[in-house]
Amino acid sequence: MAAEGIEKLTEVPLEFFKDGNAFIRKCQKPDQREYLKIIRAVGIGFLMMGVLQEEFCSKLEEKFYSKLHDMSQTSAFVKKLASNNKTTRDAALESLRKYLASKTTLTLLDMEKIWRGLYFSMWFCDRPKAQERLAESLGQLYSESIKSKKAFLLFVKAFNLIMIKEWTDIDQWRIDKFYLLIRRVLRHNFIYMKKNDWNEKLVDSWIEVMEETILSGDSKVPVALPYHLCDIYLDELELVVFGEENIQVSADDIPIQKLIEPFTILNKSAKLKTLREKTKEDVLDDKRLVEWKVVENKISDTEDGEEEEWNGF
Repeated sequence: MAAEGIEKLTEVPLEFFKDGNAFIRKCQKPDQREYLKIIRAVGIGFLMMGVLQEEFCSKLEEKFYSKLHDMSQTSAFVKKLASNNKTTRDAALESLRKYLASKTTLTLLDMEKIWRGLYFSMWFCDRPKAQERLAESLGQLYSESIKSKKAFLLFVKAFNLIMIKEWTDIDQWRIDKFYLLIRRVLRHNFIYMKKNDWNEKLVDSWIEVMEETILSGDSKVPVALPYHLCDIYLDELELVVFGEENIQVSADDIPIQKLIEPFTILNKSAKLKTLREKTKEDVLDDKRLVEWKVVENKISDTEDGEEEEWNGF
């Protein structure tokens, strides 16, 4: 048995050696002319690679350092916004307010860049009171700093898009402060529209932005976002329209019916059954809509009908 094993071990290298010799004999070596052509082609290739590599590396290096510079400036500004020191935070917010008030040609991409920075400022903000103040201050950017209606709508859309993109990266320890941020932003959206006397075109455009983003019913939108809006929507609308003292305001003056339209559409077209039920329970069937005379009290109507049909004993 041992002898057979040794024979098998010696056969393998011998076969490999024989096959290798046969392969080398069959291969034809290039002549001098072909050899010079190969050398010339390889030389030109190396030269072109060197030139392209140098140009590419110089551009890449330039882009890298410019991006690094922008990131360092952005991170410094974000840290100031998230600072627990009131003086530092107020100074950063004031500079941001002035910037937004002075710029009238900002694009959606510019607005998204701003909100990405503001998102991280909220991310780094740790203490509860500082988080609440920062959320309120960021919400006030809508109602106090944005001047044109076009910029307002772009700022709304930019915030919604950043929330959709970044939501899945928010951990359980930070989720509450971002829920708070969404609440404050929604509140100051309503305040801005109220300041503009609920301008019909403005309200329609705002609803369109919401239907394109968080309230679109799209599967790409994290379901927690429309859920949260269902929870807070009427609360914030009531606070802005009627105030804390519950001032009597005619529903005819406020386009409440129009403002709840996105939820009516979601209730019919949302792919998730739970979302359809959520919109119905928390928004469309809310008793406050009956009090505001936005919808009729169907329950009382049916009860009255039953009483009329009852003949008694």
